[in-house]
Amino acid sequence: MRCAILPLYCKETEKVLTLHQAWLERPGQALDVYYRTQSGDRISLPCTVFDWQQIGLTTQEWYDAGFFVGRQVYKTMAADKRLSTNDFDHYVVLIDDENSSGGVTPLEAPETSLIAAVGVTPALVAHELGHALGADHTFLEVPTGQSNMAVPFA
Repeated sequence: MRCAILPLYCKETEKVLTLHQAWLERPGQALDVYYRTQSGDRISLPCTVFDWQQIGLTTQEWYDAGFFVGRQVYKTMAADKRLSTNDFDHYVVLIDDENSSGGVTPLEAPETSLIAAVGVTPALVAHELGHALGADHTFLEVPTGQSNMAVPFA
């Protein structure tokens, strides 16, 4: 899987975060090592990190686009020749927005993970890419059914 990490901010806002491109490469590098190690070199995850870009959406338009916003963004970037969709299988779209948190890889657009840039970590990116590879959340099974507690690691 070839991954693009796209750090973005909306058109009526200023970029707030000071995360630079070199720092954002760290999650991609860590994940490539992790996937290679865990798969016995069967799976690699090369990530290309783009520099911060202002997108042609307002914050409200970003929210209104819902789970398809990432798809809208990378297709617009491809049309503007800022990236080639032939070069990537998955897009991690980071948004610099003070109201966003966490991340999601929506079933409606599984080639895109949407992550709030303020909380981006290798662990969060790995979690969302796990969904892109077909992993679901793990939950503790108890005699009465599933618990909302994640399975603890020993």
